[in-house]
Amino acid sequence: MLTTVSFAPQAAFIGANAGAGKILAKTDIKSSTVDTARVFTIDSAKAADLVNFWKGKESILKTGMSAGCTAITAITVCMSSEAVNGKCPSGGSSGGGGGGGSSAPCFPSTARVTLEDGTQKQIDQLKEGEYILSATLDGGLAVDTVSLLSIADKTAKSKGFVSITTDGKHKLNATAGHHVSTGDKCCSQIKTLAQLEIGDTVWVRETGKPLPVAQKITDVEVVFADGLHSPVLTNGGLPIVNDFVTSFDTESKVNTAKAWLPSLLSLCKKTGTCGMAQKLFDYSDKEHIVAA
Repeated sequence: MLTTVSFAPQAAFIGANAGAGKILAKTDIKSSTVDTARVFTIDSAKAADLVNFWKGKESILKTGMSAGCTAITAITVCMSSEAVNGKCPSGGSSGGGGGGGSSAPCFPSTARVTLEDGTQKQIDQLKEGEYILSATLDGGLAVDTVSLLSIADKTAKSKGFVSITTDGKHKLNATAGHHVSTGDKCCSQIKTLAQLEIGDTVWVRETGKPLPVAQKITDVEVVFADGLHSPVLTNGGLPIVNDFVTSFDTESKVNTAKAWLPSLLSLCKKTGTCGMAQKLFDYSDKEHIVAA
C-alpha cells in the first residue's frame, strides 16, 4: 500500500535528519520531483493509518519537518490512488482504509495519572470512583473523581498519537483531538494538540511545586501505541496525565459538565440508567470504563 506526501515548493529534504523518520513512523520513503513539489512515496503496511491520522492535521506534520527543512511551506497527504498527476490534491487527504488516529480525544494505555495518595497508576488500570490529581480552570491543583463517562478501550491496537516534548523533558502522547491547557495563564485556555506548534506553552505539574508550571513545546512527532483512554472527571477537573494539564473538552463544555454531571451521575446510579447516560455522552460509540 502506498502513500504520497507532497511538499511545495521543491525543497532539499534531509531524510531522517529533517524529522521524517519520527513523523512518518520510520517508514520506507522514496523521493521524486513532480513540477515544483518534492513527492515522497511511503511503502508501508501502515500507509492507510498514516493518511487517516494526518487528515486535517498537516500543520503538525509541517511543524515537525520544518525543523530540519525550512524550505517546506506546505504539505498535503493522500493515498496514491487519490494523487493527481503524481501529487496530492490541495486540501489534504480524504483518508481511506485502516484506522489511524482516533476521532475521540484519548491517551494510550501506557499513560499515567497520579492518585490521591501521590502514587502513579497506568491509565488503563483506572476504575470508576478513584480519585486522581487534577487541575482547576483557575490554575489550582485538586483531586477529582473518575466518572463512568470515561473512555476506556483496552482492545484498540496500533493507534496514532501525537507526541509532544517540552523544554522540561516532559512527554505526552495523545490523539490530535485531545485538549491541553495552554496560553500565558493556567488553565482556562484550552486547545487541541492539533492546534499547537513548537514553541507554544503547555502547563505541567512539577514535583514539589504547589501549582502547574509553564513549559514550551520543543518537539512534535507521531507514535503508534495500543489503547484509547480518557478520564472524564465528575466535578469538571482537568486530569493531570503524564504530569500535563489536560482536558476532555473545551472550557465551555468543562464548565457545563461541572454544573450538571454530578447530578446526572447520582440520578443514573439511583435509577440504574447509567448505560443510557454513557450513550448520551459524546463518543458514545467508544468503550467506557466499567461502572463500579
